[in-house]
Amino acid sequence: MQAMVATGLLDARSGHNHYLLGLEMRANAEEPLATLAPLGPADIDDGVLHARLGVDPADVDALCQLGLSALRCADPRHGGRWFRRAIEADPHYFPAQLGLAASMRVEEQGTFSAVKRLGEAPDNPAWAPLFPDWAVLTTSERRIVAASVSPLQHWAMALMEQGAQLRILPLEARLADVGEGEWVGAWIHDLLDVDESGWPVAEQVAWRAFGAMEADDQRAVLDLVADAEENPHNYPDLDLSDPNLFFARCYVDWLADRHSEARGRPMPAPVEKVFAAMAARKHL
Repeated sequence: MQAMVATGLLDARSGHNHYLLGLEMRANAEEPLATLAPLGPADIDDGVLHARLGVDPADVDALCQLGLSALRCADPRHGGRWFRRAIEADPHYFPAQLGLAASMRVEEQGTFSAVKRLGEAPDNPAWAPLFPDWAVLTTSERRIVAASVSPLQHWAMALMEQGAQLRILPLEARLADVGEGEWVGAWIHDLLDVDESGWPVAEQVAWRAFGAMEADDQRAVLDLVADAEENPHNYPDLDLSDPNLFFARCYVDWLADRHSEARGRPMPAPVEKVFAAMAARKHL
């Protein structure tokens, strides 16, 4: 895909193209970026960044920090302008490509309007230690994480008590930069995706939760797999070869349908039954 950039064949109007390009560049990045640090708050000191741009207008790190701040503060159009400037300065800087893709997607999907429908996030949920970056998340980001976790909070608490941590990674992080023993909850630019193909925190929590389940709960999931094998038309695009992956993606589908303003085809009754029962579980 990078060859398409060099030849001018990349359709710059497609956010998905920028996303795929950014992923490819990130995967090929052999060294961490010099600016790598844990995720910080969205509300930044932009005066310092503007001063840096006064010295070097092509400072891609400063441009992307301004872009990400605007995106996280619910101004994706303004964020996109900063990311485009960064791409003009360095088309191979993967945070700029991923940031622009996220800005375009959030604006197109009306993400911040959708997030308001999720309801308020608790100020200090009992499972918050599962997410070491909870304190620096915005109100919208916390709503997404809370909506992702709440139906599976029984197992989220169990994971937390086992010492598990799900990190929300900054834009410029590579997978290789994740600390030993830490798990990726989401990259910050992906966290804001609450479309049916998104909800990355929900997928990761469900993936981890399956392994922490008691035998009876895992058996309920295996019964869903059996139902999907008998009625594949009710479970389109779900991988039935791996119960863990099936559960994670089925949970995302159920969650996306639950919070969609325009709900599509009803979820299969066995799915509704299983997840309703799980959401009602209380952690003792």
